[in-house]
Amino acid sequence: MESTQAVEALIADAKHIAKIRTPGKRHAEVRQWLGRLEVVVEREPRLKSLALRMQSESYLEDVALLDSWVRQEPARDHSGAVPGVDASARQSRAQTQTDTAKITVFLSHKLEDEATALAVRDILLRYAGDRLEVHCSEDMAKGENWYDWICSRLRQCDVLLLLFTDVTKSWDWCLYEAGLFQQWGEEHKRRVICLHNDGVKPPSPLGMFQSVPGSIQRVAEFLTQFYTTTSLVQRGAALNPRLGQQPEEIRRAATEIAQLVSRKPVETHYFSDYLFLHVKDVDALRTDGIPLDSEVVASKSCLALFNKGDLKWQWSDILDELESSEDRRWIDELTANMVAASDMQLINPIRATLKPPRDDRYFHLVLYRVDTIGDGSQWFKMLLTAARPPLGDLAPPALSLTMDALSIAARIRYEIVDNYTKLLRAMSASADVTELVPQLLRDLSSLEMEAVNRRISVAELLDALRDVEPARRLNALRDEWDAFRPQLEQACLAAGGVTRDTLIEQLVELGRLNRAFMQLLNEHVLATLTD
Repeated sequence: MESTQAVEALIADAKHIAKIRTPGKRHAEVRQWLGRLEVVVEREPRLKSLALRMQSESYLEDVALLDSWVRQEPARDHSGAVPGVDASARQSRAQTQTDTAKITVFLSHKLEDEATALAVRDILLRYAGDRLEVHCSEDMAKGENWYDWICSRLRQCDVLLLLFTDVTKSWDWCLYEAGLFQQWGEEHKRRVICLHNDGVKPPSPLGMFQSVPGSIQRVAEFLTQFYTTTSLVQRGAALNPRLGQQPEEIRRAATEIAQLVSRKPVETHYFSDYLFLHVKDVDALRTDGIPLDSEVVASKSCLALFNKGDLKWQWSDILDELESSEDRRWIDELTANMVAASDMQLINPIRATLKPPRDDRYFHLVLYRVDTIGDGSQWFKMLLTAARPPLGDLAPPALSLTMDALSIAARIRYEIVDNYTKLLRAMSASADVTELVPQLLRDLSSLEMEAVNRRISVAELLDALRDVEPARRLNALRDEWDAFRPQLEQACLAAGGVTRDTLIEQLVELGRLNRAFMQLLNEHVLATLTD
């Protein structure tokens, strides 16, 4: 009697501990509770048969075992027997309890698959009476410690059923649950079963476990095995042996489940060229750049830009076609964007343009999406957009050239002069600007390379200017630029370092030259359009 009262006191204390909201305080109380439990177990040897774990992470399971022991305790003698019931009767009752023991399933799924999971649970419960219990995270009470709740259910369950619906999602937590479930399966061999879209391959970490594709036939085979045999649970009697005599009912349930898990892939139509890269080794991307064996999937017209047909290609095949290309800045910017996106960081627009070796057009790459697959690999998805709106075949070549030159000049103003002047003026006069200098020079050099890539040169512009006076002004600006450019480089890379004010002065001069250049080009455009 004293032992029963001591256990009841422990159960009451545990219920009080469960209401503590502060994790640190709750864990401290749990440790003290476990100490009291050890004392009670030493005094009552019969409690040792419960195989209590007496660990912080499983104390809720111990509470459930103790509660069950108390409810069965009132008529036991010291041997554990109930007076008036002989050994054969006890054995018969024990066998009956084993045959009718509940089978428990943990249904692991992603939050967006909640409706699917609940529907699958209802179907499973339909044919098992009160012998089947299916745990879903939706059963958790509001405010309950979700981690303790999940760990407690994972320890109790006989089977973990993982709903794997979409290969493009991250399944880290579901895979973690499967790992915990396997780790805590000492008492009897427990099964992890992956129920997945018929057209989707389960993640590689689940490759060793049983896989049930979402076809009607395969789901029906699983249901037959689950209800009419003990091969999945390996304890107790079969859940519903008679269901094997009703193949039409099994097929009905299988059809419902197959429709729930077998989503049809979304059909996407692209109205611009696209380029997708499948990177299997994301760590290699961070250290060595885009892996050469990355799979390439692209629109037919995009592949044609690289002289490729509608076949399977790798990134190395694209690079081979670009071997003769002088301007590969877009590859460096794309790589930097892919690394940042892989680490869930914001990315900057890719400013450098792509000019295919067999095409006169220029393109910008826009990285708009990254899909992380269950095996850890990632799909990087880019769209190709025209670098500038085409003026049409009837526009004079001189006008197209001038508009290109104006585009580069405008970028120098906003991306170099205005941007870096704003950054510098936000600093104190004595601030160290050495880290800013390499970035400024790199951005300016990138725009200069962009001009070369678009065949913009003073010689070409002189041919476009029809009058003597504009040509004279352009030559004068070229002379000033030729004198200023090395001066800017020298000031930035001075041995003693460059001061904030000196750098601002250089940007002011760059801005003056740039405004004079844009004014000259604007006058030419206006004259051409009004001629």
